[in-house]
Amino acid sequence: YPHWSEAILDELIEHSMLRIPQISHYLRKNLVYALSGYIFMVSEAFRLLPQSFLNFGIKWNDACLIYLFLTSFYLYSRKQNYFSIKNDEVAKAISYILLYFTILLFATWIFIDQDCFSAIKVYRLYLLYAIYFQFRLLGFKSKLKIFKFIFVLIAITAGLFIQQVATGIPILVGGADEVATHGELTRYRNTSLFVEIGLFAILFTTCIKRYSTLFTCILASALILPMSRTITFVFAGITAVYYFFFYRNKKRLLKYFIPLFIGLAAVWPYFAQRLAKENTLEDIQLTTSLKSSEDFEGGGNFVFRMAIFLERSEYLLKKNLFLFGVGLVHEDSKYTQKTFNFRYGANRTVNGERYKQQVATNDTSWTTIFIISGLIGILLHFYLIYAMIKRFIILKRYHEVFVVPLLSLILCVCTSITDYRLALFYYYTLFFLFASTSIKSIKNATLYNSITSHN
Repeated sequence: YPHWSEAILDELIEHSMLRIPQISHYLRKNLVYALSGYIFMVSEAFRLLPQSFLNFGIKWNDACLIYLFLTSFYLYSRKQNYFSIKNDEVAKAISYILLYFTILLFATWIFIDQDCFSAIKVYRLYLLYAIYFQFRLLGFKSKLKIFKFIFVLIAITAGLFIQQVATGIPILVGGADEVATHGELTRYRNTSLFVEIGLFAILFTTCIKRYSTLFTCILASALILPMSRTITFVFAGITAVYYFFFYRNKKRLLKYFIPLFIGLAAVWPYFAQRLAKENTLEDIQLTTSLKSSEDFEGGGNFVFRMAIFLERSEYLLKKNLFLFGVGLVHEDSKYTQKTFNFRYGANRTVNGERYKQQVATNDTSWTTIFIISGLIGILLHFYLIYAMIKRFIILKRYHEVFVVPLLSLILCVCTSITDYRLALFYYYTLFFLFASTSIKSIKNATLYNSITSHN
């Protein structure tokens, strides 16, 4: 790699080591603000700031890793059970994933003719899971503060996204990649983040009290405007099931029907164009008729995504790599470009040249994890998801807010074969914020509120 990359890395390490005492003092006083900033960075600044905002030419994820390394070093020195996994199933799942990907890293270095730095670039992203252990240090009240801060960002970016669609002028970081039928509306992919999480919070909790009706209208519109059929219908289905079968305060939700209807009516003509453009049932029929990737002869997005997954599955079976995957190979490495030649994949442009994505594909949540880590990698992530859902169900008995990550995670699982949410590290970060809560911290916060209200 070029010498300038090494020089920047050396400068970052030296600068970071000098900052450890200052960071340590800050953490003792302001862990809530530090972790709020971390979530802002790991979520790529909620698409409000460009990558160039950071100095040293590093990415948002790299800045998060520097923060994670420095703070974890200090916190572990102060708290010896910082990385403890005892009686914590979510921590166990995260530890198993980190251990497995560490083994994959060394196996990639030993058995694959790829430069070491490319494997580290893939591996480093999974290290972000370790933020879970830092979230465990926060009390429940502090986590609610962070969530309300996140909700404000969700509402702001949702409003900007609506304005972007209405004016046709890109506002959030990213751009347009598809134009709807008749050219009346540009379909933007750079959607505002966590919109469904914000909507679940308004509909089924009392955490957001002020301007909740206005927020409902804004977030409902922002959910539908990307014109994702799967996300929209799965969200509606989960909301309906939970409302009719599990939600007790049904009268409370009635006041949101009007703003939900207004938000839906405002954007439905454009969404209807999207529905008319592709036939989902026909896509499903074409998918069930696929016996191999060679049978793919065209169709909609769903059958195309299944052809991508099927082609890579066939490759792993043929190479006897179904269990462990091909290793931590990077999409842009020379090894990937000369080794893989998959026919199906999203087009990507690098330095003016277009080519199909081979390893890192954003068509489904599981394709990339499957190709690099095999069936074991997917099963470990299933275990992590199971542990978090189990935790949310238990915690929901003690506080209403845990219905938000529970329903959001179920939505991510239900849409994972057609959507990329469950492969995004900032979604896991937000789930970790909630999953790291203990029953004791909820009871302590409830007791504190009871005492202060009586006083």
